[in-house]
Amino acid sequence: MAAAELSAARIRALRGAVGSAAVLLEPEQRSEYAGDRSVAEPVIPAAVCLPATPEAVAELMAVCARESIPVTARGAGTGKAGGCVPTPGAVVCGLERLVGVTRLSAADQQAEVLAGTVTADLNRAASAAGLFYPPDPASLDECSVGGNVATNAGGPLCVKYGVTGDYVLGLDVVLADGRPLRVGRRSIKGVAGYDLRGLLVGSEGTLAVITGVTVRLLPAPAEVRTAWITFDSTVDACEGVQAILAAGVLPRALELLDTNALRIAGGGAALLLEVDGPVGTAAPQLERAVDVLGERPLAVRPADTAEKTAALWELRRRASDEIKQPFAHHLSEDIAVPTGRLAELLRRLGDLAATTPELTVVAYGHAGDGNLHVNLLYDDPDLGRRVRLLSEQVFRLALDLGGTITGEHGIGLLKRPYLAWEQDATALSLQRAVKQALDPAGILNPDKVL
Repeated sequence: MAAAELSAARIRALRGAVGSAAVLLEPEQRSEYAGDRSVAEPVIPAAVCLPATPEAVAELMAVCARESIPVTARGAGTGKAGGCVPTPGAVVCGLERLVGVTRLSAADQQAEVLAGTVTADLNRAASAAGLFYPPDPASLDECSVGGNVATNAGGPLCVKYGVTGDYVLGLDVVLADGRPLRVGRRSIKGVAGYDLRGLLVGSEGTLAVITGVTVRLLPAPAEVRTAWITFDSTVDACEGVQAILAAGVLPRALELLDTNALRIAGGGAALLLEVDGPVGTAAPQLERAVDVLGERPLAVRPADTAEKTAALWELRRRASDEIKQPFAHHLSEDIAVPTGRLAELLRRLGDLAATTPELTVVAYGHAGDGNLHVNLLYDDPDLGRRVRLLSEQVFRLALDLGGTITGEHGIGLLKRPYLAWEQDATALSLQRAVKQALDPAGILNPDKVL
């Protein structure tokens, strides 16, 4: 939709809300806000508004509510489910100027942060105070805290520390009609009333626009130990995961790269194991974890310096890009299953891959909590429809094993057709009723999730 299709009066109203310089109308400017990092088709918005304060967000939403203009809130655009791809004719509310840790209290072990703040910046601020913010999505150097909350993002440390929502104490949001609202609390405990904070976490911009977040912080672990463990087969690696967890070792991270992932990047299957704890406890945990693996590993490579640890994590974090490089096309899904079904998941994915020899199926990710990124890689564009059907079989497989169609990327636009496979009609009806109550005109991120 061209910017000219917004009337001059509407453009004036948008400029009045956020400032003239904060309304982007040129096609090349708007095209930068048309998509995310998914395969969802980009849609150029009618306009992009970049409010610099929560108050400006409220004024913008009031204008859009009055004018019946759909709004898609956008953090850093690193999502992988099409969640911030705008509806045709929508205004994008970019939150990139709402940045900064506005309060950090070591005594309270919490921080207040504006929604556009990059997650790594919050991590660094917490670390400087001797504290620890565990949520660590792979894109933490780019993604925003508000976007993490909107999708309830995860990451490697989830196996021990949980997902983003486990650290959200309170939220500052703007409702569809422009009213600002504070939900949640600043105390660690609190059970007054319905949990509106929990309702808004993971709502993907469909119920409110998040402008600020109060997060819980933890004391920084005194020790961290890391090891790279290679195996002859993916099944051996999955059995290793089960052995470690069954032995009572709770890793802070337990990452898997299957045989195909490491064949593309250099050969073998591998686990990246990391443990932490008080002084004197991390090394024994690592030794225990390695001991219970028995004869399964081909090799165990501990990282005995910070530089070697960083190198191992760089190898893991590069996996997503490196496995895609040899192929012209890819489709990436983020299913999760109970950890006890992980080996079966990998075996059945292998059976599925065998039905289409032209396709390479690669799985890697957060084995410690059963959340794997399943990548369907191919060169022939004519395989596109076949690959989409295979991705649906991947969803069915996850559900058959007691899992979910998305572990951390959210539903967004791409997985919307499949939500009914996981949730029954009553659950969907209740969610639609919540959406209707909070956004009766349906202007907040239309066509996503439900």
